[in-house]
Amino acid sequence: MIYIVLHKQSLFDIALQLYGSIAGVFALAATNNIQDITVDLQPGVSLEYNVGDVVDKPIR
Repeated sequence: MIYIVLHKQSLFDIALQLYGSIAGVFALAATNNIQDITVDLQPGVSLEYNVGDVVDKPIR
């Protein structure tokens, strides 16, 4: 799936939103060939992510 970076979002923000945990930052970085997890992301950049990599699924 594709996620479009918004203004002032970090890789950590996006990992928390998509994967349910900041532990997902490593999966997000690996999928997008990002070497530095503290990189400043530009708004509008597309990031790929895998739904199967979700760390904390919602409890029902």
